[in-house]
Amino acid sequence: GEHAVPGAFEVADGHIITVLETASLDFDVRGVHGTNSGFDYWVVKLDSATGDTIKTSRAYGGYGMERARVAFKSQDGNIIIAGHSIAKNNGDVRGGHGKWDFWTIKVDAMTLDTIWTSRALGGSDREKVAVAIEATNGNIIVGGSTQSNDGGNIRGYHIGGSCPPIPSVGEPCHDIWVVALDGNNGDTIWTSKALGGNNHEDLYDIQETCDGGFLLSGRTYTTNINGDISRNSPPGTNFSLWFVKLDNKGKLKWERIITDGLEAEGPRALLSPDNRGYIVTGNSKQSNITADKTVIGK
Repeated sequence: GEHAVPGAFEVADGHIITVLETASLDFDVRGVHGTNSGFDYWVVKLDSATGDTIKTSRAYGGYGMERARVAFKSQDGNIIIAGHSIAKNNGDVRGGHGKWDFWTIKVDAMTLDTIWTSRALGGSDREKVAVAIEATNGNIIVGGSTQSNDGGNIRGYHIGGSCPPIPSVGEPCHDIWVVALDGNNGDTIWTSKALGGNNHEDLYDIQETCDGGFLLSGRTYTTNINGDISRNSPPGTNFSLWFVKLDNKGKLKWERIITDGLEAEGPRALLSPDNRGYIVTGNSKQSNITADKTVIGK
């Protein structure tokens, strides 16, 4: 079967490209790696007037499974696909460390051939992609989660010992992790340290800032001061909004927790119109005034 990745893009020849995942071994699909138990990345070009298929790519991946999570058209008109892979040094995948690794590719929008594939980046356990953007200098910034406490590209993981799954999330605790790739060849420029506390952190968004750094919008289940978390949350708090500023080398500059005292989610941040700060937003499940919340029912 095939799964669509959000986003369809008009390219220079006027046609439409859509990005999918495929586990099919026949018909329009060429070159799937492994068996039909796992997905590869896959790209289809459609006629913009009729919707007919003009060209399909071969399947991109390794002998395991690849899950495409983000796709966008780059400044040069080609296609970036970011996701995660369990393949280890086979097929199109170079490197590989644990159960899942970050894996990003760039596809030529005209021919659907790969321009580059990044190395598989991660540690001894799971790294999963949530967000990817292109910086103004053309580099690709990829972020998501890590559960690795040793090995590979991961340093500074905060969660020691047992951390049981959170019921509302359904998976074990993890930190946030961000990498920068060269937009011309996919080489790794920098990797951040693991960002978080001794519980569960999620990444929702990355924004480039006017100084060339990056503002991460996420949420944290860590409720006491530890690791990168610098503020205690009120008793009974589940997730709080968490905003993290990285410099242009991926180093932590500052972080800020905003809590409603119950459970906040959906964080987003934008540069303010005067370029002097940030406007941050999120959703609240708390109906009363408490913690950082000052308006009832908002």
